[in-house]
Amino acid sequence: DRYFGANRIIFPVFSRAGELVHCSSRAFDNTEPKHKHLKIPIKNLYNEKCLAANPVRVILVEGVFDCLSMISFGFTNTVATFGTVGFKKQYCELFHKNTEIDIIFDNDENGSGMKGAVKVALILYENNFKNVNIVNLKKDIDDKKADCNSVLTSKNGYFKMLRSIASKMPILSCPAFLESLDILKSRRSPKRPSKEDFFDLNMRDLAIGHTRIIRKHGDRMMAFCPFHDDSTASLVIYLNSNSFYCFGCNRGGGPPTFARLLKDAGINIREDMKNEARFF
Repeated sequence: DRYFGANRIIFPVFSRAGELVHCSSRAFDNTEPKHKHLKIPIKNLYNEKCLAANPVRVILVEGVFDCLSMISFGFTNTVATFGTVGFKKQYCELFHKNTEIDIIFDNDENGSGMKGAVKVALILYENNFKNVNIVNLKKDIDDKKADCNSVLTSKNGYFKMLRSIASKMPILSCPAFLESLDILKSRRSPKRPSKEDFFDLNMRDLAIGHTRIIRKHGDRMMAFCPFHDDSTASLVIYLNSNSFYCFGCNRGGGPPTFARLLKDAGINIREDMKNEARFF
């Protein structure tokens, strides 16, 4: 084939009317690029017919090969998005609101899989899908990348996949999602937060200045939430991603969101908190 070349398996996808809606390929050997797609506007999801029965749980994966591998190992309610940018807003109509959706994209070195998963999660979240999780596939020590097919076809692959799914993270507990959600809200806000809103501080400084910290564990700080009557220290500060999430009032985001919530609650932002933060 002049476009795809030799040593590839090709997946043409047709609509019910017989129209070619997508065509992708995967190399048998180490030929790069490993995945190659015919540039056709994406109009559907692969295996979307499984959504007609309103399954309790659906798994979203990147490619056709990933989808076929998942189905062959018994994960029949698996749908492929034809890449990290293939999911569109109109596809939300295919899903039932109560369906649990697990997003399993590639775990690669450049982080494109996680970024793509967050983009899909944002679309679902903005269309009132709350029961959405992101699954981070576990890589072997020598692997640069992990996808559904490579995990399932490895030794004890089925059990590796089950362990990965068991450790899935709800999007409202995922720092990468909360950070993206906060950025999206800031862009849409008619008044963007100024430097005076949070004095160029990070979440660590803001938390120390306006909450009661009870303990620090690794890259997380646990504290009492100032935005509701909190008796269980349900506020978690994620130091690495510079974000926060409260498991009591379900609020989360970054420093701009925290500053806005402080103002909304009538709490004055302390200008001396930088000095206090140095001693924690």
